Amino acid sequence: MVGYDGSEAATRALDVAADLVGYGSTLAVVTVSTSESDHWMAATAREQLQGRLVEAGYHETSGEPAKQLVKKAHELRADLLVIGRRDSSPLLGSVSSKVVRRAGCDVLVVR
Repeated sequence: MVGYDGSEAATRALDVAADLVGYGSTLAVVTVSTSESDHWMAATAREQLQGRLVEAGYHETSGEPAKQLVKKAHELRADLLVIGRRDSSPLLGSVSSKVVRRAGCDVLVVR
């Protein structure tokens, strides 16, 4: 599963997740809307993956991003959650930090 919000960090995470697909695995792309204007994110992710010939399932939800990503990973029984990190500081950002602490599966944070 990969969390996607349209940012550069999420785009890098989507690329890494696409690289990991194979051997019978499936990719779920989860977007978390924080406003009514965020519904473009799934279409952007779909376009990026179609360009790489990678099929995925798309799940749109809304609310607090870290909470929703962890919840959806549990619902989908994901064994890996891939997320991007927005800055280059040695510390994780707020969303990635919360996801790492709360997720019941492995988390790959992409720089």
